[in-house]
Amino acid sequence: MMRPVAFSAIVTLLAFSGPATAQELPPAAERAVDFRKDIQPLFEQRCYACHGEANQINGLRLDRKKDALAGGHSGPAIVPGDSANSRLVHLLAGYRVKVVMPPAGPPLTPEQIGLVRAWIDQGADWPDDAVTAAPAPKRKGLDHWAWQPRSKPAPPEVKQADWARNPIDQFILAKLEKENLAPSPEADRATLLRRVSLDLTGLPPTPEQIDRFLADSSP
Repeated sequence: MMRPVAFSAIVTLLAFSGPATAQELPPAAERAVDFRKDIQPLFEQRCYACHGEANQINGLRLDRKKDALAGGHSGPAIVPGDSANSRLVHLLAGYRVKVVMPPAGPPLTPEQIGLVRAWIDQGADWPDDAVTAAPAPKRKGLDHWAWQPRSKPAPPEVKQADWARNPIDQFILAKLEKENLAPSPEADRATLLRRVSLDLTGLPPTPEQIDRFLADSSP
């Protein structure tokens, strides 16, 4: 039977090791919040560089009502009426997340986060006629391919269409034709074996391996 003292100690440990609560977030402002006056300028200054017209990191865009309320790749970022469970607030406050927004510059003050919380708690009202200011300039490095959303462009037209075996070949051939270059002749079986052997073992194939490979007519 568990002793009362040991049981009390376990209860105490569980109490102090439980999940974080909304009490750890900066408190919501205790006043009415106006989107145009309080929230939109804050978004423009601190959020649009990464989540505006030019860039939408993680698929999140905060300069348009429809996109902001829809959220990004991680799901809705704004839960109207519930700031404590809104991912946007968690990111701004560094609460139960691995990253903090914005990633550059000083973090938002508790008062600024409190305004965002109050705005969300009050229903996240976003007037349809709220006009977005000029988009923030692109931050250096955000035009790198790794930050761009995935796309499936149509393969380009090429002159030697019979050479291309797949869409990737078409892109390669289009670049070659643009530079007035022709594809190299197709490698023979011995060359293919040498390439595979060097890639897999770092060594060229032995003469015996070459002979066996060339004698094998299977595909």
